[in-house]
Amino acid sequence: MPEGAPGEPTLTCPVHPDRPANAACVECGRLVCAACQVRGDDGLSRCVDCLAAEAAGDVDFAPPPADVGSPEAESTPWDGPELRREPSPPPRAERPEPELPDWARRAAERGDSAEDEADDDEAPRAPAPAPRIQAGPELAWEADGLGDGPAFWQTALAGLRSPMRFPLTIPHTRTGDLTTPLVFALVCGVLGQAAAAVVGAFGARVAPLPAPPGGLPALPPLPAYVWDLLFMPVFPLVFALGLFAQAGIAHGLLGLIGARRAAFAATFRVFAYAQVGHLLVALPGIGRYAVDLYAVFIILGGLRAAHGAGFVAGMVALLPMMVLNSLFGG
Repeated sequence: MPEGAPGEPTLTCPVHPDRPANAACVECGRLVCAACQVRGDDGLSRCVDCLAAEAAGDVDFAPPPADVGSPEAESTPWDGPELRREPSPPPRAERPEPELPDWARRAAERGDSAEDEADDDEAPRAPAPAPRIQAGPELAWEADGLGDGPAFWQTALAGLRSPMRFPLTIPHTRTGDLTTPLVFALVCGVLGQAAAAVVGAFGARVAPLPAPPGGLPALPPLPAYVWDLLFMPVFPLVFALGLFAQAGIAHGLLGLIGARRAAFAATFRVFAYAQVGHLLVALPGIGRYAVDLYAVFIILGGLRAAHGAGFVAGMVALLPMMVLNSLFGG
């Protein structure tokens, strides 16, 4: 016990024995230190156990007496030395619950005593795990609980409505699953190719064929939509190979310039979901340009979210795709 004046012991807090007591609970008379002392709206000191019991509804303390000089007010329910009690204000009709310290509130919720909770607070605690950083809300196409049709159209509409925000919703941290984004890209490409064939049937534009080599007989010229339909059986394979090639070249270029921060799966996902623009390929006059414009916006934003690549690094990664589109886009 800490020593006070010569020949006179110093009263200490039962919860914190190394701290002197500077008040007593008005309800149970237990000594409290500055850390355990809580003043209610009536201005009187109480211990946290009494406040926790009152907050839990186990007891209902009556308002303190208004006449401080009466014999009832002068009497104390404990056998310790006399402590000066502060005058109390007139009682109120409704007294709000006083705010408890965090450790006392946890003790009341668990039913533990204040001493146990105080000991728990003094023990070292393990640091809380850092929150996992995600690029954004999960795409409907990669979420569970939706059918393939609704999930596809929700994802497609999100990409077409906001090509600037759409890349932030791509789950770049998900690895090991390239089938899901590949299927989405193939569906967009096939629907766009079919729509272009249907629209081309109304235009009846004839596409002349180059002269065959070796004196072979020339084939009659056919409308462009007929060639689109003839190309349809092999289109998914050619489209998938081209998608992997574009993503692989871009991923390699990012590594060469030191802007690569994620795995190949993140780069592939960006290129795969950027194919949502193929749904607009059938727009008369601007369809081909819309495909390239959507791809540029989504890929630049997706590479920034996945790798932290700036505008220059993103354009370097896009350069091969832009060159190929300009040569063979038609």
